[in-house]
Amino acid sequence: MAPAAESSYPTAPHAPAYLPLIKLFALDRLESGTESPSGHKYERFRARYAPLCPSDFRVAYGGYVFGHAAYAASKTVDRGMVIHNITGSFTLPGLRWRVSRKEEHPWAPSVDSPQWTDEVERGVRSEVRFSGTDIRKVKMQRYNASVGAQDDPTKYRQLHFYRLFGLPGDDSDSDDSSPRDLATLRARDEAGEFDNLHVCAHLFASDRNSLYLIAWALRRAHRIKRIASLSHTVIMHTHGPAMRMIDWDRFDREAGADGTADLGEGKGRKWFTIEAGTTRSGENRVLHQGQIWGADGTLVATTIQDGLLRVFDDGKGVKL
Repeated sequence: MAPAAESSYPTAPHAPAYLPLIKLFALDRLESGTESPSGHKYERFRARYAPLCPSDFRVAYGGYVFGHAAYAASKTVDRGMVIHNITGSFTLPGLRWRVSRKEEHPWAPSVDSPQWTDEVERGVRSEVRFSGTDIRKVKMQRYNASVGAQDDPTKYRQLHFYRLFGLPGDDSDSDDSSPRDLATLRARDEAGEFDNLHVCAHLFASDRNSLYLIAWALRRAHRIKRIASLSHTVIMHTHGPAMRMIDWDRFDREAGADGTADLGEGKGRKWFTIEAGTTRSGENRVLHQGQIWGADGTLVATTIQDGLLRVFDDGKGVKL
């Protein structure tokens, strides 16, 4: 007699590559809201896509959680209320207990090692194409060598360029290249309707593999034992045009007579720069600091991240 089918919780699908941020962050409101005994009202949302995570890891990118949570919160306030400062605290996941019958356990593997089991479960390794934002890493080896970063990790610097995938205002499943009324969308954007989405895009980009920078600065990138965010703070220095991620004038120049344009990858999207480094590492704790710059040189935001970094002993007893 076959065992009963195992019940499972519904899960959201994984986001496809190069998905526009507005679609990656798409939310469904579950109900009008519930009240606690004290009278506090709660709003509940459900993400349409599962959190982004590299194929080698079982945890999501901190930037996804950080930006997505802020975007959900922005849905609960009136228009015109824009995020200024935000701090996120990263906690351990909750425990879920499950009791299985003997026959429900998997077959013993041919080689009982974590590497073997993990590769069997995941299949062929492949590069993770990021959604939401297009992020590029600058090669900084020559610069870091020129400033003596190998002897002083506080001089180590890393630049990332990023821009938005898609346009704000449409979280439907329609094709992003379909014609739209750009004049209306531009008016809504310039009126500040999507400012919280732009802020959340910067939050999203600010915490993608950020703590790995410190491992590189310490020349321990190949000896990471445990790495995790503890808290992440982003201070927005400006709102309005300087931090918005669409170059509408460029869209206008490319638009046809009917007022529509090909909205393919990168067209009319501004590039922003994250300049990051570290000022402190020790006792398995690290500090990541960054500045986000706009295309016109405006300082858009400052980031401060407290993290955990543990490395394997290098044979000389050297630890953080």
